[in-house]
Amino acid sequence: MLESKEKVINDFLHTFRDVLGRHGLVPETILADGTLHRCPTEGKPRKRNGAYIAHLDKLATLWWYNWETDDQGMFGAEEKQTLSRVEMSAWRELQQSIQRQCEAECTKRCTEAAQQAR
Repeated sequence: MLESKEKVINDFLHTFRDVLGRHGLVPETILADGTLHRCPTEGKPRKRNGAYIAHLDKLATLWWYNWETDDQGMFGAEEKQTLSRVEMSAWRELQQSIQRQCEAECTKRCTEAAQQAR
């Protein structure tokens, strides 16, 4: 059973890496801990012009952003799964949390840039 779960997780991480690669992001590793991670892009491998958030919850999801190309999107690995009302509510809260986290990161970067410009 544990081996099967590890295989599923590895499959999701591999799929996430493929999705990110198709959008020009090249993370060294994929951390699926629900927090924002910056990573290089194909065009600027020494900079961290890309970002992603990955979750391996019951509804495994991936969000990405490539500042170099202004490409942003989301991928759900189990989109066809039927969710109960409680699960759907939890999923929506998770998505709102991702949105708030991304907005906070953007605000932080803008504030730091403004301070540096002064």
